[in-house]
Amino acid sequence: MKVVMSSARRIGAALCLLVAGAPAVQDRDDREPTAAEQAIARAFPGCKVERTTAWLTDAERRRAGELAGAEFDASVVFPYVVRDKDGALRATAYFDTHRVRTLHEVLLVAVKPDGTVERIEVLAFLEPKDYLPRAA
Repeated sequence: MKVVMSSARRIGAALCLLVAGAPAVQDRDDREPTAAEQAIARAFPGCKVERTTAWLTDAERRRAGELAGAEFDASVVFPYVVRDKDGALRATAYFDTHRVRTLHEVLLVAVKPDGTVERIEVLAFLEPKDYLPRAA
């Protein structure tokens, strides 16, 4: 899938870190889903979502920057692991929040187990609609 949008490089950096997942810090089954989990649940109905935390090494951050063509300075990322009802990995989702011109947008980027992008959704876009990316 070809992504044509100004944030494609930043998204690429986050996506290349797919393999750097770690187990969630706490069991979160006993509370209401977050807005992020609700967005993923709408994208993947019937699947279980687990928020994980990945601490990146300097080498991983450098590699992400190389792949993105931009500096990648985050040392912690929060992938959301999506599993189907049988427990098989369905996707890993990431959220990208950044400024477009003067206001922010939030993207949901879902990556298939083979590393290809499955979907990108604009969840929030505070700029005028004229600045929205065109469909690929």
